[in-house]
Amino acid sequence: MKKLLLLIILLLIFNFAGYSYGQNISLISIFDTPGEAHDVRLLGNYAFIADSGNGLSIVDVSDPLNPTLAGNCPTWGQHLSVAVESGYAYIAATHNLQIFDISDYSNPIPVGSLTTPEDAIDVFVERDYAYVCDRGNPFTSGLIIIDISDKTNPVISGSCGTNFIGGIYVRGDYAYIAADERGLDEEGFKVIDVLDRSNPFIACEITIPSPIPYGRNNTYEVFIKDNYAYLATRIGGLRIIDISDPYNAFHVETHYYRRNTHDVYVSGDYAYISSQYDDGLAIFDISSPVNPHWAGIYDAYLGITGLCARDSLIFVAADSFYIFEFAPALGSVSGTVLDADNNMPIGGATILAFPSAVSGVSGSAGEYIIENLHNFTYDLIFSHPNYFDTTVSDVHILEDDTIEVSVGMIHRPVVDAGVSGILDIPYPFVQGREYALKSEVNNYGYTAQSIYFVYEVYYSGSIYPEIADTIYISNMPGGSRDTLLFPTTFIPLPETTCILISYSVLAGDEDPTNDTTVMQVESIYDYYIFFGDPHGAPLEANIGSILEMTVWGATPLNLDQNGDGIVDSVLFMFIPLASPDSIISYRYPSWDPQDTLPAHSYFPFYPLNEWDAVTVEPEVIGSPEPGWTTQPMIGWAEVHGPYGDTPFFNSMADTMPLFIFAMQTAMDTTLLGQQLDPFQEGYYPGIGETFWGIQDGITTIYPAGYYSGLRFYSESELGYVMGTVTDTGGSPADDAVVSLLDAFREDTTDLSGDYYLPWITPGIYSLEFYHPDYGSAFVNDVEVWAGDTTVVDFQLIGGCEYLPGDANGDDNKNGVDVTYLVAYFKGGPRPPDQCDCPPHGIIYTAADADGSCATNGLDVTYMVSYFKGGPRILYCADCPPYE
Repeated sequence: MKKLLLLIILLLIFNFAGYSYGQNISLISIFDTPGEAHDVRLLGNYAFIADSGNGLSIVDVSDPLNPTLAGNCPTWGQHLSVAVESGYAYIAATHNLQIFDISDYSNPIPVGSLTTPEDAIDVFVERDYAYVCDRGNPFTSGLIIIDISDKTNPVISGSCGTNFIGGIYVRGDYAYIAADERGLDEEGFKVIDVLDRSNPFIACEITIPSPIPYGRNNTYEVFIKDNYAYLATRIGGLRIIDISDPYNAFHVETHYYRRNTHDVYVSGDYAYISSQYDDGLAIFDISSPVNPHWAGIYDAYLGITGLCARDSLIFVAADSFYIFEFAPALGSVSGTVLDADNNMPIGGATILAFPSAVSGVSGSAGEYIIENLHNFTYDLIFSHPNYFDTTVSDVHILEDDTIEVSVGMIHRPVVDAGVSGILDIPYPFVQGREYALKSEVNNYGYTAQSIYFVYEVYYSGSIYPEIADTIYISNMPGGSRDTLLFPTTFIPLPETTCILISYSVLAGDEDPTNDTTVMQVESIYDYYIFFGDPHGAPLEANIGSILEMTVWGATPLNLDQNGDGIVDSVLFMFIPLASPDSIISYRYPSWDPQDTLPAHSYFPFYPLNEWDAVTVEPEVIGSPEPGWTTQPMIGWAEVHGPYGDTPFFNSMADTMPLFIFAMQTAMDTTLLGQQLDPFQEGYYPGIGETFWGIQDGITTIYPAGYYSGLRFYSESELGYVMGTVTDTGGSPADDAVVSLLDAFREDTTDLSGDYYLPWITPGIYSLEFYHPDYGSAFVNDVEVWAGDTTVVDFQLIGGCEYLPGDANGDDNKNGVDVTYLVAYFKGGPRPPDQCDCPPHGIIYTAADADGSCATNGLDVTYMVSYFKGGPRILYCADCPPYE
């Protein structure tokens, strides 16, 4: 009754005695909790309160004007801090952490607790860990990390000592701590690396001297938003720390709030701070964290120990539970920006209301307006690149009012010129064409200036320009822009990289950053085809393996006379390849249009990504003949575009892949170490025969053609794999097929169980062991070294054919299997996959999801957890799947 009477007296004082000054903040309700409200957090329409002396109280705040008690769970201790996470509430109390089940708000239930060495004064919960500030003895105080995965049995995972710890906020792998050295005149902030929860350590710490000598300052609370930490300090007020690099945090700003700052909470663009003793509640606008400023204040004794905020409401724990409403007092400033010399309007000037981050820009008539400014005193900073900055100080903004401030700005004399663009240069250059050199140039000054403009062209790697030209402009008007066409033209060499540079030369230039423009342009042949590597490097080939040879092509930009970059064309290929006995054993596969290049994997430019058919005439493809031959691998191909049967090819000047030839090389050891041409002896693409014709109107164009050689690995560059395969009893297993995946090597074990795989390119592979009595098994990460033999012995293991987790036997594991297994336990069909699995007997192998070698209700729970992101499906170790 005494507590209620005190609240009534406070309300009378606040509302009628004139003691409280609530600038933009009004008290709308008070609720007397069963205990003494010490901290508060929100979840939906409910406030969860650490109700000191009376455990956890839950208040319904769906009607902020009439909060009501939804539930309460009294427990022993002084309850100081509360956190809410995933259906549970956590309270830091005297010497312990308390955990409550809040699934029923009307009946919170204590489910677990843990005794701490000192007084638990703050708690932060993230996933399966609670981070507790444990304060007391300066030699034992610090951060305690508690594993709460089992809510009924929390255990300490790790700790990190730090003196006089006050508050905590955790984000990711870092805990941010309000902590200082007790008894010293300084504030403290620490970053603790908690990646290893069992061994946290201090990554960074900051001490900030107290603004009052011998002021016995303390740091009480911390809140993290974006890249900043907001600290509540006893004397220093609101401190702001840059934590963009957690290992190198630094203090960026302070905003003093008289005395006894105790708590801080950040929501949106506002930081809410409180005093536990005599200075009430304050709000800062932190839209610019390095320039915070006042947004509101409630100046009255409340004794606030905890607070949080949402939208326009502030929820406060101060013995009782208070709800305040924040209504920002906003005003605006407007005016005109003029040239001080001639009173002409200045457009494009930026006006910043300092210390906020709110700004405006003047229009063409020089007029501006800045709205949504708090009731505060600002400095207006006017800036424009052509003028000196101008500041108007002490502009006081009033609520619902517009202050008019107009200024005259003084011209900044500028000596400045530059090149802002290199014009009309295609990407890339095309062989043999002549290009004009053109630049966009500027006089950035405000008076006429005489300027030299230079254009230079270099080939990549050269320090001397291939082309250099200069134009001199006398008395170029201030602030003007022009386009210069240099007399010199440029014809690039094919297959080169050209560096284009255009720049200005002006004595006394004040801004060298805008003088120069640079462009790098590749030069290609007019029309181009390449077999193999487009850079000419030989293709690496291994005897007896599949070799892929990509065919590339390129056409320049804007081939047709209309300039739209689309060319009706037909692609012809006549490609005589080398013989089977020398290089090519057979085509792989024998013939299949699908072994052409997939459309969307390589073709980013229209229209190549819209090809809908590639027709290859199969009658010219047969078994390759011995010796060198003119037999083509592909004799004729038409590339059809998206418009019916109209074929075309246009690569938009980029070198684009057209086809891939997949060829099986012969197992011929005489090829080891050789470098051979892939084409018929004496034949070179593009000489003597047409292999690619572009039909553009009535003109047929024949591009230049090139090819890569084939370099076969020498014997010293290759390795070997061998070993012995045994059965489950340890006896040799014959007729086992051993395959080196992705290397096209395979052997069958002899009567001694031995196998041998020769001529393998060094690398890491997987081995497959298949036997008709055992099925398939794999050995991964088999490393093959050059000139060496890797020995891999293998014992076949019996097993059953099934997919773990596939309870219904449809060769998939998904939610349907959970439904199937539940139906089985209710009398439905049994799982189809069974296996005799000594010593367990017959078990449903695929339905044994948790690997217990039995099928029961725990497998349903395990499968549900897996589909929600839990551990992978297991299988019985005594009866593994063999495929």
